[in-house]
Amino acid sequence: MKQRRFISLPLNTQKALQAQYKDAYGALEHMYDTGILEGIEQVSVSVFDHWLSFDEAIDQRSGIDDLTQ
Repeated sequence: MKQRRFISLPLNTQKALQAQYKDAYGALEHMYDTGILEGIEQVSVSVFDHWLSFDEAIDQRSGIDDLTQ
C-alpha cells in the first residue's frame, strides 16, 4: 500500500482548533498521558488538501482488507 503523507498545520490553526474543540482536545491529552480515553467514543481527525479523483481513490483503497474499512 502507498505511504500516506502527514503534515502539521500552522501553529495559529492548531490553537484555533484546540479552542474550538477544547473538550475533545482535553480528552485526547488525557488519553496520551494515561492511555485511557474518557468522554469520547470515537476520534477521527482529517484535513484534506483536495478531493480525490477516481483514480486516486482507487489507488488509496487498493490493498485494504475488509476488516480495516
